[in-house]
Amino acid sequence: MLANLDAIRTAAQVTEQQRPATAAEQRVLARWSGWGAVPRVFDDFRAEFAPVREQLRELLTDVEYAAARRTTINAHYTDPAYVRRMWQLLAGLGFTEGRVLEPGCGAGTFIGLAA
Repeated sequence: MLANLDAIRTAAQVTEQQRPATAAEQRVLARWSGWGAVPRVFDDFRAEFAPVREQLRELLTDVEYAAARRTTINAHYTDPAYVRRMWQLLAGLGFTEGRVLEPGCGAGTFIGLAA
């Protein structure tokens, strides 16, 4: 959740400055996971997430905030630990190269962790 906030800040800065992200900024952006893993952030009745909601409200326009909130319905988060094990399994089965399908295409975890 905090990595998402950092990624939003970084994306805004890079966009404002109209330049490519540096290697360090790319590492920050790569930690973006979407909101599927933390939909509670958008629940106004969850006081423990109020500080994060406040930061999001500062970083996003009302339209962007509403769009982010809507993504929790179908934003499916896959922990990188599962992805690494899947790649290890494929390697153990003899897969060394070839075409693969990125099942989620969300944050690009499967492609990003390909060996």
